[in-house]
Amino acid sequence: MRLFHTLCLLVVATGVLIAGCKKSDHHDPSSSVYIIKAFTFTRTLNTGLTVDVDGVIGKDTISVLVPPGIQLTRLVPTITYQGASLSPADKTPQDFSTPVRYTVTAQNGMLHTWVVVVRNQSTDKSIISFQLRPQENPGLSTTINGIITNDTITVPYSGPLPLSGLTPYVTYTGVRLSPNSGEKKDFTQPVFYNVTAEDGSIKEYRVSVVQNKLLYIGSDDGNLYAIDASTGVQCWKFSMGGSIRSSPTLAAGTVYVGSGNGYLYAVDSATGSLKWRHGFSQPVYSCPTVSGGSVFVYCAANLVSLDTATGNVNWQYYTNDLVNVVESPTVANGMVYVSTYLGSFSVGAINVTTGKLVWGYQSGGLGRSNPAVVNGVVYAGQEGYTVVALDAFNGAEKWHYYNREHGGSTSPTVAAGKVFSGDFDGSIYALDSATGALQWNFASNGIQYMGYQSATGITVGLWSSPVYANGIVFAGNNDGENYAINAATGRSAWIWYLDGLSANPAATQATVANGTVFFGTTGGQVMAMDAASGVVKWTFQTNRAVYSGACVVGIDGTVYHPGESGDTQ
Repeated sequence: MRLFHTLCLLVVATGVLIAGCKKSDHHDPSSSVYIIKAFTFTRTLNTGLTVDVDGVIGKDTISVLVPPGIQLTRLVPTITYQGASLSPADKTPQDFSTPVRYTVTAQNGMLHTWVVVVRNQSTDKSIISFQLRPQENPGLSTTINGIITNDTITVPYSGPLPLSGLTPYVTYTGVRLSPNSGEKKDFTQPVFYNVTAEDGSIKEYRVSVVQNKLLYIGSDDGNLYAIDASTGVQCWKFSMGGSIRSSPTLAAGTVYVGSGNGYLYAVDSATGSLKWRHGFSQPVYSCPTVSGGSVFVYCAANLVSLDTATGNVNWQYYTNDLVNVVESPTVANGMVYVSTYLGSFSVGAINVTTGKLVWGYQSGGLGRSNPAVVNGVVYAGQEGYTVVALDAFNGAEKWHYYNREHGGSTSPTVAAGKVFSGDFDGSIYALDSATGALQWNFASNGIQYMGYQSATGITVGLWSSPVYANGIVFAGNNDGENYAINAATGRSAWIWYLDGLSANPAATQATVANGTVFFGTTGGQVMAMDAASGVVKWTFQTNRAVYSGACVVGIDGTVYHPGESGDTQ
């Protein structure tokens, strides 16, 4: 029996020993755990919060973004963790204006520390740069930088690629940009970009890719205006004291324009300050033209050459015309070409250096326009003939077009193998430039009123001198409408209606530059319209009627003129 009890004790002892050995092989898993599972600033414990804000937990760091305006110096975190202890303790206010270290200790004494960084969400949402780079736009030779002004970005563009498919490279501050940088967009119209900040606020930018820089135009209020051609914002104005119906021209940093007070002015194109002025005995409504250091203008039956630097007279040629007739000269082939109404010739060519007559053509046609000179041929509008074509070197007639009813009233424009000219009968004609054969004629809506005397006594049916661009002929008519006409077919592309006959009895001059057509109105407005659609881009208000045509300067320095100017052929 004693042996049996001894054996039993041995069995029990062996079991205890085995059990003890097994327990030492498997430690408690919870004894070595130290982890932070969640770190939150709740709206119930933290004044100013409207929603709970969770931190982003990394291996050794926790980052928390709280809304702008939340004070960081006394925030209360709610922390979910696993381990024996947490220091600092959960739900204990802390100053988070500097990083705070949180340590979790495991059951077995092991520990891990997280550095908690709290900051206010940024409100930054700015476009830093807006570029058109060759990398994204093959075909560009250099990077074009946009000009950022508040929430407006203007990109001065003179590259070969169409505006309809440009890809910008944009850098910005914020969390999101829409549209994205590197996304191709159509910039024929302004494109709007939105930048989103960390706090969710959004800033919108209006991006315009522009090909025109400035325009210069006169008004009957006596002011010459310099206007931003892309926005319609005035840059400067120069007061002359007399109505301005002369269309300005620009050369070498100087704007030349005539005034109803009898002076031709030379004005600094950048500042609007006067350089010089030259007086005449009659109002100067002729459009000046510049060539080789001389400015040429027609006034009081005299064609005059002036030095561009001083305004001193180089020479003048008396045409024996009526003193109140307005003509504008054209310079080409070393000669100045001019029409006269009842002068010694209908169309004449004067040596540009000496002021001596080279040849004169007499048709009795009562010239009223500046000639266009293209490929050795002079085209001029006449009352006797709608258009006459002459040899530019000897004045010999090549052809004339006569419509048997009404003479020509506008300066012709030559393009795409055609001569475009407006007539007194309310129509614009397209003639073959080589033969003078009629291609088409387009009647204005006001042709039904042709000859009608408006409230101000002006005959309705008169056109401004047409201009051509990208297959479209543009002209204003004193029926109160501006027209865009398909140059190939003679059909209307679009018509922009102003006010009507009595309110706007005079035609306005059109200038086209890089997809935009600029008109003045008798209501005193300067208007920029999309040349393809006629949609108004902007308007600028002067104090009196605008009969002057605009001189527009492109970003690449190209200068554009209206059809009545001798600088437009």
